[in-house]
Amino acid sequence: MLVRNGHVLAERRKATRRLAPGAVSLPGGHVDAVERWRGEILNQEAGALLWVPLDEPAVLEIDVDRTAVREYLRLARSG
Repeated sequence: MLVRNGHVLAERRKATRRLAPGAVSLPGGHVDAVERWRGEILNQEAGALLWVPLDEPAVLEIDVDRTAVREYLRLARSG
């Protein structure tokens, strides 16, 4: 997950995707350890990119993504 200023990067999946077309979800793919970045995020696969407030995980339409955000918040608050 990419988190910035209380928001998590999400994507609106293209309508042509086989799995969950049009759904708002966390970007998937390979896992890379990223702690910070500079510049803008480039959209190369999604229908659109958006920043979802961490305190509004219900915006994410895939259950495992909502769980990931809740777990991130739980760990951030306890640490």
